[in-house]
Amino acid sequence: MPEPRAKTLEFAASVGRDGHIEALGESIRPPESWEAEHLVLAGLVRCSLESLRYHARRAGIEVSASGEASGRVTKRGEDGRSAFV
Repeated sequence: MPEPRAKTLEFAASVGRDGHIEALGESIRPPESWEAEHLVLAGLVRCSLESLRYHARRAGIEVSASGEASGRVTKRGEDGRSAFV
């Protein structure tokens, strides 16, 4: 039996010197007070909600959801590198 092929999704984005983020021909500029980690957390929440919606649709369930995330970045004890912990 042939092995099923995994779905492949490709994405691209760029960040200009002025801080604008571009993807799919559109540009946004996060507030100056935002760090890259805020964008990581927002992306994680958005991805999680999209996954929930996808599986709910497959099950015939209508869903409306929102989410929030928080994280802490500090130096890890094992290697001294900064990371979400």
